Amino acid sequence: MGLISKCRNYIRWHPVVQNRRRKREKRLYIRQRNQRYPQLIWQEAQPCPQKRVEAARMQVGSKLFVFGGYITLETVSRRVDLFDLETQRWQQIGTLPVDAAETHNGTVYDGHNHIYLIGGQLGPSCSPVSANCFVFDIRTYQWSKLPPLPEGRYMSLIHLHKGRIHYISGTMPDRCSPADQHWSIGVANGRSTEAEWTSHAPISSPRTHTASYLHNDEMFVFGGQTGDVPPIEGNAEYLCNFNTAFDEVFNEVYTYNLVTGEYQLKEPMPEKLSHSEHAVVRVGSKIIIAGGVLNRFHLSDLILSYDLNSGQWSEIGRLPYPMKSKVTAYWNGRIYIVTGQRSESELDLTPGEVLDTVWHAPLHVDLPSL
Repeated sequence: MGLISKCRNYIRWHPVVQNRRRKREKRLYIRQRNQRYPQLIWQEAQPCPQKRVEAARMQVGSKLFVFGGYITLETVSRRVDLFDLETQRWQQIGTLPVDAAETHNGTVYDGHNHIYLIGGQLGPSCSPVSANCFVFDIRTYQWSKLPPLPEGRYMSLIHLHKGRIHYISGTMPDRCSPADQHWSIGVANGRSTEAEWTSHAPISSPRTHTASYLHNDEMFVFGGQTGDVPPIEGNAEYLCNFNTAFDEVFNEVYTYNLVTGEYQLKEPMPEKLSHSEHAVVRVGSKIIIAGGVLNRFHLSDLILSYDLNSGQWSEIGRLPYPMKSKVTAYWNGRIYIVTGQRSESELDLTPGEVLDTVWHAPLHVDLPSL
């Protein structure tokens, strides 16, 4: 190979040149995507400091808190990052406590100064579940503890209602059996008002990795799944066994009254979806659910809207690409899609790259107040 050919190859494969090429390809891809699906015109903001998927989130006004997540299946993040939706700037504000789960945990906000981080998976791959419960002070960025759950659970439904945290369903410690338990504990000013969790009547339609929303006394449950990938039996590193039966994914929608225990079926989702637990936001009378998992090996790019007044569904747009377990927020007329895992391509819907991206777009929906 001559000197000129060597120089050309060196330039072609230089990291700076490769990076510029990837950016050009991404811009072209998004431009074409926006042309095909013009309901939402996506733009890119400053990326998250850490690639992650299945991170937990909580939005407090213009502040988006992001906790943990998988970096790869074999590594997890212990970072706590804050994204300012007003300035679109990131800041690392701490790390998770050493015995706090990095994934599959639930978060709930007390409306004042505290975010509660409950249960979840402690460690990478298909590691064991944790019963530990924590409180994060959003003023001081300090952690404290709540009494542990009666038993650890993966990715339950969680809501705060009339001074009590309700922790419902999820997956049992074997990581694949559905849990029907409903527990609650009283909290005030970032502390528990009781020494242990209270048991309630079991739930008849258990779910995990499920979008849900609390409206008055009623918990809306949107799709979700039962089952999950178990660890390889006897494996000391808890490597995941993907050679198992698929999880069951639902399009069923129901309400569960936290006061009376009453169930009521609603209009089903247009598509079976799970892994959308941190991708649900309310905008006016609409509940927005952004993408998720169709089944274990196929992701969705559909953005759906459920009207709390009419009980009807509509499609309002598409994600930049099919994605699972991203973080979603809404602020000042814009929807934000943060991190997650994208599909290999628009045609190959299998899980691909874990992302650090932040996408945002104007969200034009009718927003009557309830």
